[in-house]
Amino acid sequence: MFTVADPGDPETFNNRKTTRQIFAYRPGSGLLLQSRMYNTSGGTHGAQADSKLYRDLVQREISMLENVPNLWKTVSSTGDKEDWIKEGIGFGGYADWTYSEFDGHISFRNDFDEENEEPLIVGTYGLCIRCGDEIDGHLYCDDCKNGVYCDECDGPSEDRNLTTAYDENGNEVHVCDSCIDRLYIYCDSCGCWHHRDRMNTINGRNICVGCRDEHYTQCDECGDWHRDEDMYWVHMGNRRDGSVCHDCYDRYYACCDECDGDCATDSMTRLYRADGETVLVCENCRTDFVVCSHCNELIEVCDDGTCPNCGEAVEEKEETA
Repeated sequence: MFTVADPGDPETFNNRKTTRQIFAYRPGSGLLLQSRMYNTSGGTHGAQADSKLYRDLVQREISMLENVPNLWKTVSSTGDKEDWIKEGIGFGGYADWTYSEFDGHISFRNDFDEENEEPLIVGTYGLCIRCGDEIDGHLYCDDCKNGVYCDECDGPSEDRNLTTAYDENGNEVHVCDSCIDRLYIYCDSCGCWHHRDRMNTINGRNICVGCRDEHYTQCDECGDWHRDEDMYWVHMGNRRDGSVCHDCYDRYYACCDECDGDCATDSMTRLYRADGETVLVCENCRTDFVVCSHCNELIEVCDDGTCPNCGEAVEEKEETA
C-alpha cells in the first residue's frame, strides 16, 4: 500500500507518495500480516496512528470481498503468535516483521481456524499469470511459456499447433489457427504473419509495415506505394525534389534533353535544336540558349545564324528569363 506523504496536505494526494507498507494475506484464511510502516523519514516513528488506520481499511476490504464479518484480533508480529508467519523461499527482501522495533502486526479474523489452518508463508511460489499453476520464477509456467496457449484468445492448444506471428505492436506472438484466420494476414514479401492493422495492399500484394518501409516508397504525386526500383527521383519545381511512380512520371515529368535530369514538364521549356529536332530543357539549362527575336521561341542557333524554327536571321539576344 502506497499512501500520501502528508495526510494533512491535499497537494500530496497527487504526488510524493512515499509512505508505504506491505500486507500479506492468503485468500480465505482470515490470517493477515502487516509489516513495517515506512514513513516519509524512512522509519516508523510517529507512524502508529496511520498504521492502525491502514490496517483497519485493509481488514474491512478483505472481509467485504470474502463476505464475512469484519471482526479481527490483532497482536504483535514478534509475540507468541509469530510462528503463524513464515518466510518462503521466494521472498526477495528481508523479514522486517521479525523485529519488534518495526512494529509489525498479525491479525486473526473471528473465523480463523487455528486447528486446521496452515501458517501464512510470505514469498512462496507464485502463480502463472495465464493458467494459475504454481511456478518458481518468472511470470509463466513452462507450458504457457513454451507456446501451449494462444496469445490472442488465451485458449489452449493441445496439439501445440500455434503459428508464430507479429501483433499490432510488432511483437512476436504465438496464435491459434482460428485467430490467425480472423486477425492476421500473410505478408507476400517477408513470408510472415502480421496483424491486419499493420498490413497494406500494394499492387495486389499483401505487404507488412516493415517490408513496406524497407522496400517501398510512397509516390509524392499520387500517394500510392511502389517498389523502390520502380520509382523516379525528380525535380518537382520550387526547389523541391521527390520520388514519383511510373504513371505519374509519364503524366507530369520528362527528361531534360540537355542535362538528363527528370523535371516537372510544366517547369520545362520547348527548345528548337539546330538540326530541327524539338526537345524539352529544364529551367537551369534554358539559360544556355537564346530566344529567337522573330518567333520568340527558345532555340539553338544554326551555323548560318538563323532560327531553326522560323528560318529568320537571329539577332544576338540571350535568354535571360
